[in-house]
Amino acid sequence: MLRNYFKIAWRNLLRNKVFSIVNIFGLAIGMAACFFIFAYVHFESSYDRFHQHAADLYRVNISFGGSFGGFPALSTNHPATGPAMKADFPEVKDFARLASPSVFLPATTITYMNPKGTDVTLNQDKIFFADPSFLTMFSFPFVAGDPATALNEAQSIVISESMAKKYFGNADPLGKTVTLNQHQPMKVTGVFKDVPENSHLKFDMLMSFLTIGDKWGYTQWGWPEFYTYVQLAPGTDPKTVEAKFPPFVEKYLGQKQRDLNFKSYLHLQPIADIHLRSGAIRGPEVGGSDKEVYFLTLIGMLILVIAWINYINLSTAKSVERAKEVGLRKVVGGLRRQIIGQFILESVLVNLLALGVAAIIVVLCFPLFGPFIGKAIDRGTASSGIWHAPSFWLATLSVYLVSAFLVGAYPAFVLSGFRPAAVLKGKFGNSGRGIFLRKSLVVVQFVLSLLLIAGSITVYSQLRYMQRESLGYDKDQIVVVKAPAFTDSTFDTKMQVFQSGLQQDPAVLDIAPSSDVPGKIVTDRNAMRRATEDKTHNQVTSLSRINDRFLDTYGMSLAAGRNLQKSDTVNPFNPLYGKIRLLLNEKA
Repeated sequence: MLRNYFKIAWRNLLRNKVFSIVNIFGLAIGMAACFFIFAYVHFESSYDRFHQHAADLYRVNISFGGSFGGFPALSTNHPATGPAMKADFPEVKDFARLASPSVFLPATTITYMNPKGTDVTLNQDKIFFADPSFLTMFSFPFVAGDPATALNEAQSIVISESMAKKYFGNADPLGKTVTLNQHQPMKVTGVFKDVPENSHLKFDMLMSFLTIGDKWGYTQWGWPEFYTYVQLAPGTDPKTVEAKFPPFVEKYLGQKQRDLNFKSYLHLQPIADIHLRSGAIRGPEVGGSDKEVYFLTLIGMLILVIAWINYINLSTAKSVERAKEVGLRKVVGGLRRQIIGQFILESVLVNLLALGVAAIIVVLCFPLFGPFIGKAIDRGTASSGIWHAPSFWLATLSVYLVSAFLVGAYPAFVLSGFRPAAVLKGKFGNSGRGIFLRKSLVVVQFVLSLLLIAGSITVYSQLRYMQRESLGYDKDQIVVVKAPAFTDSTFDTKMQVFQSGLQQDPAVLDIAPSSDVPGKIVTDRNAMRRATEDKTHNQVTSLSRINDRFLDTYGMSLAAGRNLQKSDTVNPFNPLYGKIRLLLNEKA
């Protein structure tokens, strides 16, 4: 019987080629689109869950009130926060801090000797200073060296597999020496696997915190520039730790807060929530959005529902052509359950073919998906474990079964319900209820399609607005050249020589040295107030050093006042030079 069902189903598909192709490809495109959306959703939701101690790892964020109340919450913290929490809170098993070299240095270069015996110097972006405990708290597997001891000594550095190959080729990197900013020798003590794409911390190199001083930062409570992570004892409720924060802050920052009229509030954030629910600025990378994930999940479901409704409508629309077949089978003794089984089997076959076509679409398009969304999701999907997750395959099987049986059920029951006598006489008619249901499905399908189209247009318009809206400066044709990280008394002279050389090139229209460039985090921050006010009115202000050509080079305009002039140039660190001229933005 089953073999006969398959034979009839296959013949019916071949006899109605256009109808079959539309059905199969309609379902396949819906399935493929749904897969891509859910793969992205799963990837975004998988950030930092691969760490062995992920359930006990938290980042300590800080927010402010009082005179600093207008300053956003920070993902960084004071360098002494972690050590003090471990000393004062028995629930804190360990702590680890990360600090960008930009906190201490204007640039970061790594110098190494290539196989030809020549020194090569490269800018290195993804690099942090880290406590030795970072490598044991977090699960970044090593391929060489011991993570428990790799950063225990000053002037030690661990690098990724990619960097090991880049700098040393096939040679063993352990024990080799590289130079930080052509000044500080660093010994390679470990090699770790490349950081997974679904990690909110992405780095190629980690340098020992001890390099910048033994026990450095254990008493520093005025420099909130350090990422601080704590590992709580298993089973600890983070709320019990947060309840201890007010007296903890009072103990270490109470007097300073009263002097400067501000308040500090510490918060524990699970590392699994950092990517989608950060809510704090100055993170190591741009985070995602949990609302975006929920929205995309809904869109994926709607696309699949539209594909299903399309299949139901097309199948019931063909009911007239199948009516005589059903009537004749009933006349010769065919039971209704047998006819239902026949049509559900056809649905199973169509959905199986659609699933196969969808798989081909996914395989062909998946390498293009990562560049399209701007993330290496092909590597990230593998590292997030989606291919090995039972939930993924269970969801795929569920979607297939729902699509095959439930979607095929309605056409099967409609077709099997025809009366043989009326059908064979050519006088059968569909019930008003059936007609109403089909019309309702068509209406639902069009409504969902219109919602998706309207949403797509809205998102496109928003992105277009973001791309075309004025940033307040002209970024086109601007090239940034990083200066050396270490400077001496000859730096100004060298800068003038460098500028003079560039000005000889007719392609260079203007030059503007500055400590920072628009769009990058300004690392130089300090308290500032009117000269007539006391320190309780301090405001945290981001500061950049520029010259008189900065506004013209970047195409910026002034809302009031005048631009800087060459005569305004002073050494801000030498009070003998008199008052410093400032340009403030409108918010300041």
